Amino acid sequence: MATVTVSMPYDGGCAGTVRRAVDAVLAQTHRDLTLVVVNDGATDHPPWPALAGISDPRLVRIDLHSNRGRYYADSVVLGACSSPWWTVHDADDAADPRWLEVMLAAATRKRADAVLTAQIVHGVHGRANVVPVRPWTGPVPDRITHHAHMAGLWSVPWLRRVTGPHPEIRLGWDTMMTGLPFLVGRPVVLDTPLYHRHRRVGSLTVSADTGMRSAARRASVARMRRLWPQLVDASASGPDAVGAVIAADVPVEVRDAVAVDVDRLRRVLAGAPGEPLAQGRDTGPGRFAVDVCADQEAWTGWALDRGTAAELDARLATLRPKVIVEAGSGSSTVVLARYAAATGAKVIALEHLPAFADRTRAALDRAAPGHDVDLRVAPLVPGDGGPWYDTELPGDVDFALIDGPPEGTGGRAAALPALWPHLAPGWEAWLDDATRAGERAAVASWQARYGVAVEDLPGAKRPVRITAVPVPRAQVDASDVVVTILTGARPKLLARSLAALRATSPGLLDTARVHVLHNGADQATAQTLHQHRDVINHVTTCPPPIMSIGAATSQLAAAARDSGARWWLHLEDDWIAATLHDGWLDDAREVLLAHPDIAQVRLRHRGEATLTWHMVTRAPLVWTPGRLALHSPAAHWTCNPTLTRVGEIDRVWPANSEARAQRRAHVAGLRGVAQLMPGVFVHAGGGEQSLRAKTGSQ
Repeated sequence: MATVTVSMPYDGGCAGTVRRAVDAVLAQTHRDLTLVVVNDGATDHPPWPALAGISDPRLVRIDLHSNRGRYYADSVVLGACSSPWWTVHDADDAADPRWLEVMLAAATRKRADAVLTAQIVHGVHGRANVVPVRPWTGPVPDRITHHAHMAGLWSVPWLRRVTGPHPEIRLGWDTMMTGLPFLVGRPVVLDTPLYHRHRRVGSLTVSADTGMRSAARRASVARMRRLWPQLVDASASGPDAVGAVIAADVPVEVRDAVAVDVDRLRRVLAGAPGEPLAQGRDTGPGRFAVDVCADQEAWTGWALDRGTAAELDARLATLRPKVIVEAGSGSSTVVLARYAAATGAKVIALEHLPAFADRTRAALDRAAPGHDVDLRVAPLVPGDGGPWYDTELPGDVDFALIDGPPEGTGGRAAALPALWPHLAPGWEAWLDDATRAGERAAVASWQARYGVAVEDLPGAKRPVRITAVPVPRAQVDASDVVVTILTGARPKLLARSLAALRATSPGLLDTARVHVLHNGADQATAQTLHQHRDVINHVTTCPPPIMSIGAATSQLAAAARDSGARWWLHLEDDWIAATLHDGWLDDAREVLLAHPDIAQVRLRHRGEATLTWHMVTRAPLVWTPGRLALHSPAAHWTCNPTLTRVGEIDRVWPANSEARAQRRAHVAGLRGVAQLMPGVFVHAGGGEQSLRAKTGSQ
């Protein structure tokens, strides 16, 4: 997937300029882009004859069935794109070749939500003037101010939070949209003119019907002026609140129409060249909300954390519940809505305060348009052990997500007693924030009263899974896998690592070829390895001094290469398997089978912190959602925990350090990397026990 998606709405008046505009985008020095030309209902003079002969796969074409306006077209492209950055390029303009490159560099350097640039405006009669971005000075203005044209660079997660282009307004929304970063974002202003605007006879800003003095323009400006004070008030609560105000101003029928066209464009984008699918394999949904779980901006402490959300997405795909109750809504409701839309399941989300329900509703409208979630505002009333929502529930609930009532209102002790009469056979419930004293007491009371089984889940907020009886794990067939483990002088970590892997993935170590390098030859580690001798095929013991990470991993890489296996799973002893998802190894193998450009599947859990930049090139890492994983066309090699192809080991190893392995992989062209969702391993080492610290490895 591309770094930047460029939206180019087209109406019939641009037939003579659209080829120049498309050529300008495709000639950008930043090549990693997708250009979507949207024919906004122009049937008499469509753009396609002018673009005939362009075979560049980065150019995507789509027709709207009727003329809806350029901001409607922009809304469709923003809704369908999967890139981290988005911009517009008008069909009668021509950007400087370094337009995207310079803006991306500024956005990365300043961690911007939007980059706005000066422009060169060419008049109808040929005169050109540089028009700078109008700065924001002093307090928040009472009336909207025109700052710039929309042809800047926009962070997709942030722009979606504030709703982005207004699909019903036809004129002047760039004035409102370029004010939003100053109001509730992180804008960067560039004085260098990077974009050429060409006035033409009949354009929206020049024609008598839509120009600056027209009745249509005045009506549009008046509407935005009425909206602006509401946005100023909402800005105190952040981008989501601003987005909720704008979304509420869009009629339901317009939102529904956008959703239909977004779905059409997504299918077009999915069928574009360069999107390999596994031959002869299931190419169904895989997951329902990989993009939502990957969106950092959506997971800022409200409801679940991203790692738990990814676990939830994977669990729903396996469990396939039919009736779901969520106590306390939030970003997690979007995950449930995506699942329900794909499977026909029923989702009931409970909130006791209208303000929180409104936030959830706005999030659903942005990320799950057309959803069918039954979002109920129900007051809290005394229940069995504490407060509960005053509403009727169905009698066949097979999955419950408990993240309410809030602790400040009395906590969640009444949740399971209230749900118990409504639970279907085989039910499952998740409780968030399970390490807090109130939640621990609630769980203990449920265990004593109902005899339920409780299992820890990975995630920053330490959720737990609650079931009527313990849920058995599926057996793993790893007969085509070689597992290598680097250990030494950390026997407790090793014991915990092996026990967790055997518990979460039974059969994996039994069926795989397992090679261990015992670094340092300490007796305690040797005893731990002996206790697991039934699943370990070979141990290489290296006496002191402790080998560097690079030298030790090189030995294990050689053993993996000579194993005869197809896949290499490597980890160090301080990585603990913690996922609830049984099918993670199958998923990782499928990603490598389906995507020859992916050289390595990272198996860290999604809740683990990772670098955001490439350790060789220092460029920012760009991830796009796939069926089962996030994909990056260029990310650095990492030693563990990962799954890679045995046949590619010699292209990276031996290497005297991890940094050297990263450089060798980069030079060899092994640059595509996937991050499995939800991932598997959480880090339990570091500090004085760290092998890297002990050996000075890099």
